[in-house]
Amino acid sequence: MSKSKGNTIDPIDLLDGIKLDDLVEKSTQGLMLAEHQQKIQKYLRKNYPKGIPAYGADAVRFTFTSLATFTRTLNFDLSRCEGYRNFCNKLWNASRFVLMNTEGYDCGLSSHSADACVTREYLDFSYADKWISNELDRTIVNVHKGFDDYRFDNVASALYQFIWDEYCDWYLEIAKIQLVHGDDSQQRATRRTLIRTLEKALRLAHPVIPFITEELWQKVAPVAGVSGESIMTSAYPKSGNKAIDDRADQSLTRLKQIVSGTRSLKSEAGIGPHERWPLCVSGDKRYVESLQNEIMALTKSSQVIASGDTLPDHENYPSTTLAEFSVMLKIEIDKDVELTKLQAEHQKLLSEIEKETAKLSNPNYAAKAPEKIVRQTRERISSNQEKLDRLKIRLNQLKS
Repeated sequence: MSKSKGNTIDPIDLLDGIKLDDLVEKSTQGLMLAEHQQKIQKYLRKNYPKGIPAYGADAVRFTFTSLATFTRTLNFDLSRCEGYRNFCNKLWNASRFVLMNTEGYDCGLSSHSADACVTREYLDFSYADKWISNELDRTIVNVHKGFDDYRFDNVASALYQFIWDEYCDWYLEIAKIQLVHGDDSQQRATRRTLIRTLEKALRLAHPVIPFITEELWQKVAPVAGVSGESIMTSAYPKSGNKAIDDRADQSLTRLKQIVSGTRSLKSEAGIGPHERWPLCVSGDKRYVESLQNEIMALTKSSQVIASGDTLPDHENYPSTTLAEFSVMLKIEIDKDVELTKLQAEHQKLLSEIEKETAKLSNPNYAAKAPEKIVRQTRERISSNQEKLDRLKIRLNQLKS
């Protein structure tokens, strides 16, 4: 950022927001040269046509924590503030869901179960409950290491990945299914895992996003059976050094494989994510049958059919082969129309790969273009090549 370039940003404006006219006036105040004022006004009106929205203190703190690397230059972008503001909203909404499903319910804690023996029968933890516990323990280790190494960007990354990707996007969705289809001991175990994991995650994230975590912790802690006046004076989470449940990790990895593969298949076949069709899954039949409810809900399928070692033979059904499983959507398609669409997409990807490859082959481009741009070009080529490989498999299926 440079005062003479007029691209400095007052952190208070990121927290509270500022209108364009106020931003222009503030940024040009005290400049001696009229040409600098005109240049800065033009820059601001082009890059901030609506001023700067209010992101809040936590989003700004999270943004700069994620930028705290050992490099000398930081590439600051307002979109990162927006992304971390979305993260705070995600955490708030997730906490509301957890409280709605745990407050006033038996969560398998001592306050609810004084007259009951907390045995395996009383709390029946699922593979997903055990997996998220594994993930939390790994995250605690990574966060402590990030602080010890002064790699605050790694701290931010570990928190973001656990809370958004693992807890919100995967565990909460699975927990919804367990709360509907599980028996009493399974529901109790799920509620306990939901509230206890959230409470620890709030304490873990507190140094980075102190305001929202304090607000939420005041509501979450009593339900989780944790006492204290403030999250600030509560003990910081430490790894329990417990044995990782490998079977739970493996089970969740396989579920992710089936769900992600089916979602990709729907996308490639031009099927809307909310369109529901029967889904055939070949592979470990016992495993698929044990998780039919989860697979059906997460893939938004109307039915899940465990087909054993192989998929039913039907050339017009879109299908794909995964690492341990194969999946097929039982939906009739017009073979000729689908071939035409896939061939057009095939040609488009080929053209893009050829164009990007030609860029890299040009000595001037490789020598003069910024390293970041060259890296992005290589990444686009790699990504398009993967899409092309998957497309060839589908084309061969239809042609045969």
